[in-house]
Amino acid sequence: MIPRALLLLVLFARPTAASVEDSLPAEREAMPRYPGDTSKRGRARRLVVNGMPLWFATGRTSHAPSAVRRFYEEAMSGERFGGVAPMPFGDERQGGLAALDLGAKLSQKERLARLRRFLSSGDLGELGRPRYLLHQDDGAGGTQYLTMWSDAAFAPRKLMPVTGDAPGRDPDGIRRCPGGTRVLSAAEQGQPYGLYAYRCPGASAQVRGFFEAQLRSAGWQLDENFRRFAGDRGRVALHATRGAADVFLDVANAGEETAVHIVEVSR
Repeated sequence: MIPRALLLLVLFARPTAASVEDSLPAEREAMPRYPGDTSKRGRARRLVVNGMPLWFATGRTSHAPSAVRRFYEEAMSGERFGGVAPMPFGDERQGGLAALDLGAKLSQKERLARLRRFLSSGDLGELGRPRYLLHQDDGAGGTQYLTMWSDAAFAPRKLMPVTGDAPGRDPDGIRRCPGGTRVLSAAEQGQPYGLYAYRCPGASAQVRGFFEAQLRSAGWQLDENFRRFAGDRGRVALHATRGAADVFLDVANAGEETAVHIVEVSR
């Protein structure tokens, strides 16, 4: 499932100019735009998540999340989706829908052939193309939402391996924690920001100390006001700047391990 941190990244990051190859005009988008959209959004943009290319488009409306959800429940149903309703997750305040677009109405024989190819390859794309809606209320009765889709190969065992690193890259100039495993690497094509997540051995205080010492030794300036702000809200987090770059780290206990989220932004 698309993590909440990724939703926040693409909803609130402000894009710079993108090339034609990294954006799509509305008529080529695989997901329809909500009729009540008021965001005057531009072209869909390209995101790479754990090595997998995804297209996404953001929107905003004064309509309630329940109305947005109902529209996409209908749009993500019917013969193209095998007559199956989309899978809901979350709730009306913050949640979404997921479905597989088959591309056309399929006969029983065609469905069985796709199923055999999927069982052989592990590529979910053999069954259909993933389509997502993610939404959250905007605090004023309206909705911010995100549609996301991919027509690339989609093998969950490669995208989210049980052991070893997820495909992708690490943030520039920041070493991961010793023994850490990358579980997320996401960046919008041609844009100056990225999101990374790791599982690290050890307690959260130890992991935070590793990153804090690394940033200081590399010439980053730590924001003590941000540290206090996060601490007052029960979070272990860091914000550091160096030149035109910002990095945010969130550290949290995850059982016997520590979960680390890193957001890098260039101004």
